Formats: sequence, structure tokens, C-alpha cells
Amino acid sequence: DREFFGLPDDVFLFLMMFDSGSIMERKNPDSVFAAYKEAFGTDNDKVGIVVKINEYSTEDIDYIHEALKGYANVYILSETLTKVQVNSLIKAVDVFVSLHRAEGFGLVLAEAMIAGTPTIVTNWSANTEFACPEAACMVDYKMIEIEKDIPPYKKGYHWADADVTQAAGFMKR
Repeated sequence: DREFFGLPDDVFLFLMMFDSGSIMERKNPDSVFAAYKEAFGTDNDKVGIVVKINEYSTEDIDYIHEALKGYANVYILSETLTKVQVNSLIKAVDVFVSLHRAEGFGLVLAEAMIAGTPTIVTNWSANTEFACPEAACMVDYKMIEIEKDIPPYKKGYHWADADVTQAAGFMKR
């Protein structure tokens, strides 16, 4: 439950998860932070955001703190969790958000949907095999060119850039 993770019971919580070893730019926490900030002001203490991060550095944690500076109810979970704990976290929050630029199967997205946790997700990549507007909030995107090498992604490749304003609208809804 939320108490296990140190999360409040009286706050509407959004969850995003990423692994720095899985390329932060691909998982795109910046768009989640931007959508959250567009949807909710710093004075709104009724909502919060949970950032579950794996394979992190102190710079990653500092970056998250800076990106969400001034916002109440920011929870960073960096400890290693078992699969049962991850699934329990997904079930304990109110909404799961993934504004990825490229996704493999999207196992966590599928698990969130199976758990009945409302899901906001980029409408692109392999997750569209199971995520659809009837089952999730599908966020539009535009394809953008990668401007520098981000191994294994090369400069000149393309990936999705989620519509932050639409995602913010889904968050408010």
C-alpha cells in the first residue's frame, strides 16, 4: 500500500518510471515533468508525482529535484524493488504516465493497464499493439530528429516527441 512506499493517502498521485541505464532521453521524463507542471501549479497540494528511478546517479536525482523545484508532493523512489513491490506501487498510485520517445513492448504499461491503473502513454511504438484509446489516454506526438548521438541511437534517427499540452489535459482529467 502507499504507506509501505512512504506515500500519502490523501494526494492524487501520478507515477512515472525509468531506468537511467535505459537511456533517460528515450524514457523522456522531461515531457512528464513539463506536462505535470502545465497541468498543476506549485500551489496545488492535492496532487503529486512519484518518480521511480533505477540505475541512477546523484546527478539524476539532482536533476529531478531541479526539474520539479517548488512543487509539493514530489516523491523519488530509488531503491531496488521486487516485482511484487513494483506491481504494488503501480496499483497504489492513481495514474501511470509514460511519455516515452521509443518503447519496446512496454511491459510496465501493460502491467499498469492490467492492474486497472489509468495510463497516459505516447501513442507510438510497440505499446500500440495493446494500448488504444478505449483502454488508455493515448498522447499524440510528432516525429523529431535526434540531434546528437545517444548510444545506441544515432544523430539523424527519429523518435516520438509527445504532445505535452495534450498530456497535461489528460492529467487534469
